[in-house]
Order: sequence, then structure tokens, then C-alpha cells
Amino acid sequence: MEETGNRVAVVVSEQETKVIEIEVDVLAPEGLRYGEGPISVDKRLEDPKDPLNPKIMGVVDDEVRNGPILVPIDRDSNGQLITDDGCGDGRGVNMVMRGMDVLKKSLNRAKVFGGGLTMGVVARIGLGRAKGRLRDIYSTETDEFKHYGIDYGAHIDENFGEKNSGCGAIDKAPLNIANAVKYKSQIAQTVEAVSVHAFGGFSEEMRSILNGVFSNYEQYQKEQSNEDHAGSEIIDVAAGAKKVVKELDSKEGHREVAIVLNFVENMTVDQRLIREKTNNVAQVFGVDIPRLVKIANRRYENDKDRKAAFVSMLVYTLSTAVTLTDGTLPVYGIRPVNG
Repeated sequence: MEETGNRVAVVVSEQETKVIEIEVDVLAPEGLRYGEGPISVDKRLEDPKDPLNPKIMGVVDDEVRNGPILVPIDRDSNGQLITDDGCGDGRGVNMVMRGMDVLKKSLNRAKVFGGGLTMGVVARIGLGRAKGRLRDIYSTETDEFKHYGIDYGAHIDENFGEKNSGCGAIDKAPLNIANAVKYKSQIAQTVEAVSVHAFGGFSEEMRSILNGVFSNYEQYQKEQSNEDHAGSEIIDVAAGAKKVVKELDSKEGHREVAIVLNFVENMTVDQRLIREKTNNVAQVFGVDIPRLVKIANRRYENDKDRKAAFVSMLVYTLSTAVTLTDGTLPVYGIRPVNG
């Protein structure tokens, strides 16, 4: 993975506003180079009918590097940081709901593929503690999240209904799990490279944990077919618990042209900025890594379990990218300079 960086000042806050420096690195300039999904930069650039062109890709690159592409996570009416999360899908928002109530504004939340509850489910799989159908594991994790005080959110799109939610991390969960096994070697290399980028290294302990996570994914895949999996049922759980569910615009489909991994606490990727700067010709996937760490630390008490949970969530993030993209989307990493 190639690293090229620059530094910009951003505002981040827990109790008060402060300015920190961030470094933006191009982790994979030409993409992960593995994947079997329909979302593609190369195919779009080759299509004369597609408005995406190298100039727009340059705009995206400049905004990610210099935008700045990060914005603070918003606060609630009491001035506290929002504690729930959403998905890293890059599409625009049509409507925001909490239960049956339509909210007036879409706020900036932390983003992880499928929302936090999905990450809780796949952490359980990676730890080897998942038995039965996915929807049953979602139900179990809903109770666990409530017990540990972990909030979460989700999204749908305009095609919600039948078995589909409109979220690939949820709807395609059985395939995502299968792809974690199928692309084990490639994903393992990426997990190690990301860890070196973000945390300065990848220990033998972490390598052992990663191998164990892959073994547990493979075992779960062998045991369960999940043929009756329905993403819409997962959204019903979130809506019933009165979690924030956003409806995303599906009219023009997915237009993501990059994956942005954010490692800065209390910040999130400003996907709206990319849509506005490119007239929605381009979108970006956003993943806030500190949210994965926070979920793992809140959900599990044992240090090794926390590490395995985090690694499992990162594996699933990459396997979802395998399912949704063809591996031609550039990957960026944004970290604190002194973090």
C-alpha cells in the first residue's frame, strides 16, 4: 500500500472544540484489486454514457485530501455527542425516521457498514459465539446492546420491502460472510496493512487472533445456510426499538468512487461534501474506525475478546466491500498526526 500524505487542521470535540492535525494517506491508489461486486470506478470511466471522468475523480481526490473531508459528529438537543451510528453507504438521504416519527434533519453520525448492530453480530461470529440463523443472532445482539448501553442506527432505501432493506451489509450478509472466507488471504493482507497504517504495527498476537476469526467465520458458514435471511426483518427490529433509520435515495443507484477510512475520534466522513462538489456524479463510502473500537470495548470486557471483535468487524467491512465493489475504488486513510 502506497502512502502519500498532507496535513490539514480540523475541529474535533468531546467537551469543547479544539483543533488537531490530520494526515490523509492514499492506502490503495488503484483500489483493493479484489472484489466481485457491481460498483466500479474502472467500468464507469470506460462507459461513454457515464458522466464520471478523470477530472471528477481528481475533484474527489482533492476534497478527500484537502476538503477537509471530516466533520464533527453532531450533538443532540442537550449538547451531548450523538451516541448512535449509521451506515457507510454514500448515497443521499431522502428522509430520517425514528419509529413512526419523521425527523426534520439528517445529522452527522458515526458510520460503519450496516450500522453498529450488524457489527455486533459479525463480532459474535468472529469470536465463535454465533449459532443459528442470522436473524436470531441479530435478536440476541439487540438484547446485548441494550444491556451494555450501545446505541445504533440503520438505513433503508426506496426499494425497501419483501426481503430487502436496501443495505448491502445487511441484505447480503450470508454472501459477505462467505466472501470473508473466499477472500481470506487478500483480506488478511489488507487488515495487516491497515493496522500498520493506523496503529503502527501488527503483532503476532493480532495475527493469531485474525486467524482465529477466519476459522470461526468458516465454521459458521459451514453450519448455517441462512437461506431465509431477510434484511427487511433486521430493519423492523431497529424501527421497533425506535432507532434512527434513514431512507437513502436509490433512483440513480450507487455512485461510490472511493472508500474513506477515518481513524479520528468524534469525527465522521462528510459524504454530503463529495455529492455536492460533483453534482452527485460521485459518492464515497465512509467507515469510522473509532466506532468499531468503541463498540468492541463497550460490548466485551476481556482484552483479547475486544481485539477479536474489532478484527472481526474490520474483516466484515472488507468482505462487504468485496461483495459490493470490484476492487477498483481507491482507499484513503485519515488519521491524527500525533494519534
